[in-house]
Amino acid sequence: MKKRTVLLTLTILIAALLMCLTTALGASASLSVSGGGTYNVGDTVKITFTVSGTNVAQAHARITYDNSVLQYTGGSGATLPSSAAGVVQAQFGDGNAHSSMSVSLTFKALKAGSSSVSVEASDIIDIDFNPMSGSTKSVAVTVKNPSQAASGNANLSSLRVSAGSLSPSFSPNTTSYTVNVANSVTTCTMSATTADAKATLAVSGS
Repeated sequence: MKKRTVLLTLTILIAALLMCLTTALGASASLSVSGGGTYNVGDTVKITFTVSGTNVAQAHARITYDNSVLQYTGGSGATLPSSAAGVVQAQFGDGNAHSSMSVSLTFKALKAGSSSVSVEASDIIDIDFNPMSGSTKSVAVTVKNPSQAASGNANLSSLRVSAGSLSPSFSPNTTSYTVNVANSVTTCTMSATTADAKATLAVSGS
């Protein structure tokens, strides 16, 4: 009987010890980051990261990036002081229990190049102030110069002459004209406007 009592007592003590150990270690929290990809110079880059877990109450994150390629412009979902060049600190959570908490950061693409945006989540606690494990994730951002593709619209939107008149009258689909002027005219200036504002216009001859 005494032997059984001792074994039962040991079993209870081991179970209690395991429960205390589990509480001390805390649950794990997961981290996800999105928003990587390819952008053009001048584009807005939005990076969003999410900390998920059971009853997450508060967390901290350190975000690093290449500030020669990206310029930090702001964010939402956290207190986001920029502590140094290429570093943003994020403190988020309101003390209430959440299954996930998200923070968004915005950057301006400054020049062609690449930057890894790294998020290190730490100091994560649940609603009972138990620590939760953190992790580090990153996404790659590539910035390119805008491509200068040739315009597919070679039409004119207008064609004018300073003297005389066009024959036939202007039409975007007409490519050949005659200008009739009086004998007293010595100079006739022609002006044209492209239908595509990004198209270029070249004039030859005199």
